[in-house]
Amino acid sequence: MNPVNAVEDAVRDNENAGRPPFDQVIVSTLPHGPSRWLRLDVVSRLRKQVRLPVVHVEAAVAEV
Repeated sequence: MNPVNAVEDAVRDNENAGRPPFDQVIVSTLPHGPSRWLRLDVVSRLRKQVRLPVVHVEAAVAEV
């Protein structure tokens, strides 16, 4: 499933269930190189399509 559609569905389902609204969307990704979601521009697309603040947390690259 498309992650942007999944977030939109979750927000809509939450509203339709009469639950308290979400305050924000938190997106946690891998670093730029291995992150498929960053290549697909998921964070920017969510910021355009969802009427909630979107916070992006990117994992640090491990020192080996």
